[in-house]
Amino acid sequence: MLLFDDRGEIEKAQAIAADLVANPEVLGVVGHYSSDTTLKASEVYASGGLPVISPTSTAVKIAEAGDFVFRTEPSDRLAAATLARHTLNALKKKKAAVFYNSESTYSRSVKSEFTTELLSNGGEVVAEFDTAEPGFSVSNAVKAAKAKGTDVIMLGLTLGTIDIPIQVMAVNQTDLPIVASDSLYSPRVLEVGRDNAVGMTIAVPWHTLSH
Repeated sequence: MLLFDDRGEIEKAQAIAADLVANPEVLGVVGHYSSDTTLKASEVYASGGLPVISPTSTAVKIAEAGDFVFRTEPSDRLAAATLARHTLNALKKKKAAVFYNSESTYSRSVKSEFTTELLSNGGEVVAEFDTAEPGFSVSNAVKAAKAKGTDVIMLGLTLGTIDIPIQVMAVNQTDLPIVASDSLYSPRVLEVGRDNAVGMTIAVPWHTLSH
């Protein structure tokens, strides 16, 4: 067995993929972690006919990556549908503000699917905030969201931007309920967010204690 760390970097993931494709002893690959690295590396695997199975990539586009790319988790479409139903039926909220990162395939996927599901079931996204925009301010964004009548916050962000979700929680002070994508399923959210993270709902396909 060979172990590699792409550090979440696309170029490094592609370089690793090229090395594995060139190695005749490698029959298959388990990885990569993020949707972005999986999608880019899959182009290399496909060219060499080497199958890859990602246990964590959930972007909808993974399904279009070719015949050599597989995953074990459901796509963001299912998670987004679950969050939308929870927002409307359990929380009884209809107006969402979505925080996402336009530079992340995963984040764009979550935002798109959640928006579609919420809209098709009677809700609406009244505000979108791209955390990758220059000069983005969490405080200003949360204030603007509330000014637009937002009654629920959706965090479609990744662990790589975990400081922003924590800041959103801190500024929100549990005023509005928060729902989030599976990438925020991390002990650090509770360790750092503490009381501000109480009540947040995260859609995940498995529980850490189920193993």
